[in-house]
Amino acid sequence: MTKAFFIVTTFFLTICRSQVAIAQEWTVYTTADGLVENSISMIQEDTKGYLWFMSDFDGVSRFGGVRFQNFDSANGLPSNNIYYTFADREGNFWFATDRGVSRHDGQHFKNLTVADGLAGNFVTFILQDRENHLWFATDQGISDYDGTTFINYTTIDEIQLSTVTFILEDRQNILWFATTDGIFKYDGKAFQVVANRNDLPPVHIIFEDGQGNLWFGAEDGVYQKRGNDSALAGPLIRTDVSSIVEDVLGNLWFASTSLGVIEHEFDTSRFIMPRELADKTVYSMLADTRGEMWFGTDVGITGYNGEAFENFTQINGKQFNSVRCIWQDRDGNLWFGTENGLLKNRLNNLWHYTENDGLINNSVKVVIEGTDETLWLGTEKGVSYYDGEAFHDFKLLGEDQSVLSMLQDSKGILWIGTTGTLYKNSNPFRENKTLTAVRSMIEEESGNLWFATASGVVFYDGRLFRSFPVENSREMLLDSKGRLWIGTWDSGIYKYDGADSLTNYTMADGLGSNHVTWILESQNGDLWFGLRSGISPSPGARVARGGLSRFDGHSFENFTRDDGLISDVINVALEDNEGYLWLGTDNGVMKCESLIVDDSLRVETITRANGLLSNYVASIYLDRSGN
Repeated sequence: MTKAFFIVTTFFLTICRSQVAIAQEWTVYTTADGLVENSISMIQEDTKGYLWFMSDFDGVSRFGGVRFQNFDSANGLPSNNIYYTFADREGNFWFATDRGVSRHDGQHFKNLTVADGLAGNFVTFILQDRENHLWFATDQGISDYDGTTFINYTTIDEIQLSTVTFILEDRQNILWFATTDGIFKYDGKAFQVVANRNDLPPVHIIFEDGQGNLWFGAEDGVYQKRGNDSALAGPLIRTDVSSIVEDVLGNLWFASTSLGVIEHEFDTSRFIMPRELADKTVYSMLADTRGEMWFGTDVGITGYNGEAFENFTQINGKQFNSVRCIWQDRDGNLWFGTENGLLKNRLNNLWHYTENDGLINNSVKVVIEGTDETLWLGTEKGVSYYDGEAFHDFKLLGEDQSVLSMLQDSKGILWIGTTGTLYKNSNPFRENKTLTAVRSMIEEESGNLWFATASGVVFYDGRLFRSFPVENSREMLLDSKGRLWIGTWDSGIYKYDGADSLTNYTMADGLGSNHVTWILESQNGDLWFGLRSGISPSPGARVARGGLSRFDGHSFENFTRDDGLISDVINVALEDNEGYLWLGTDNGVMKCESLIVDDSLRVETITRANGLLSNYVASIYLDRSGN
């Protein structure tokens, strides 16, 4: 069975599909499809979502999802020989070549060489530090570029620098430089020699693991610098290393062109060599957002899911050799650069939609499914709807366009609550001043409607509006017994059972906080409330905490991060048809196997590390098709 959810974050819409077995769909691109060259040595994605594919000697291809656009020395690049690429935080894309560096701003190239102040024209690596300075590794030393001026370092402690091969900025903001003359570090004030050419052979890669240890790949093997230790230990492995990757469990993987791949186990610190790879010549590695490992070898691709290896030596009936680069794009697709074509592996896991895909605004606040299976999306600047093929704008006739809530009733009427008013289809109720900041709405089986607003709860029977004095009402729920539950910003919970009076529950009754963000009824009839921390109602009272509160009809039980939640800020909750509870927080999504929150609760988290573009999740919606 396939399950999929619409997860709405602050800045985009994501479709997340969870499957028993994730399908893999391979696509092959060659020069016949417009690719600049079949042999691809490097892949990178820029901040605008374009993918760049670098060839050995024929320039680059840029791919926006439809066609390839090719660039070479004839239309802007200083050279067709590209050794490294880099996407900076300002949206520029940089190329390191044997004739200087080149910056592409989305439309034009600007080339920088020794004549502009660069230390050397043969550039092998680029890094942007936390101060937004760009550092260039050249064959004549190091260049520090602030966007206007170069500062060059060609001699350190009387050591004349030649080729600089790698730059890393560690978590203490110290810069590390791998060169053919040794290892150097820079603390922002001065350079220091860590090891010279007499201490170890030339180093071509540096990696910092999750514990803050540094690993150096040299010509004769791998060296390690632990924490604050000044000395390097090694070589711990006597082999060349082309790549170092850390998986989700903290294990380190070293790619070798002679021994295959070596795993350094986090728990035991042992080095082990798996024998199940397609080949012992490994050029590239990647840990994908699902936690799986991928290896590019001389004769194909190997995948590892933590339990078993799977080799892909033929794809769509064709052999692909020398897999020299692997990249995962923002949609979760895997790309493999080989010597005879470009491969795309679609994992069918996550799709992201933004204004570039037709949304009226990226800040999506609410998603509902209409009676005709159309999806309606309320944003900060209006409403979009999705008909299964494309996004379209739905014009609201009032001035206020910032959507807080939406509902399509049993008659097919679309109700839209905004910060300023309530809309019936596209027409606003301007004359009713109580209908401001309509944060939620609900329909009874009889067709009557309830609206939670800033000034109270409003009842509508199709002819007249009637207000109840519940200020700062936020969320509502009609439970299985027909009772209306109302959550507020600062007054706890109200229950309305059809009589003229309301019953109020607050922290004095055991509720974890008086600030309620959502309400859910589980399959066993328990009520769940999302809470936010806040000011205690009176001096000396217990502290108002966030998290969850469960009400069994008699008493409240409260749960926070102390009980295993990844965050106390839970913006939304959804129970799927199988009883799983999905919680959208400011720190990702939690999928709980049970609504009984106790020590045995098993929680699966989905965060940016798993492909989510933002950890702040505002809404989750499950449609009738499982999407």
